[in-house]
Amino acid sequence: MASGRRRQLRALIVEDDEAVAGVMADALASGGFQVVVASNGAEAVRLAQAAPPDVVLLDLGLPELSGHSVLHELREAEPTCRVPVMVVTGLPHLLPAEDRALIQTLVQKPFDVPSLVRAARWAVHQQPQATIGTPPVPPGEL
Repeated sequence: MASGRRRQLRALIVEDDEAVAGVMADALASGGFQVVVASNGAEAVRLAQAAPPDVVLLDLGLPELSGHSVLHELREAEPTCRVPVMVVTGLPHLLPAEDRALIQTLVQKPFDVPSLVRAARWAVHQQPQATIGTPPVPPGEL
């Protein structure tokens, strides 16, 4: 017999600024997400591939492995190639057009906390972005 409860959505926050990561984690947890935080890019890739989240919130300026590299590694690996990625950055001009095609949305820092939670929920329910080397499916062909 089904319990009728929906599975809690999992969010992976990839942010090296502990204070910002804490604000994001608190906001998403209050919004009903189960939250995991990675403070560097290498840890983020390892965590995401071990247990793919429902959404990744990714900063670009990270130690050990840049946000750009994390994005590409997630898109190239089977367990994470379709996981929605939100880039959360204070430097949106550093995200090249080819990387923008690989993400669900871009959230600029400083961000509005309720808007961040809404954006994460929205990203989870959108059509997955294309993996590297795979052309996106046009909306009318789903």
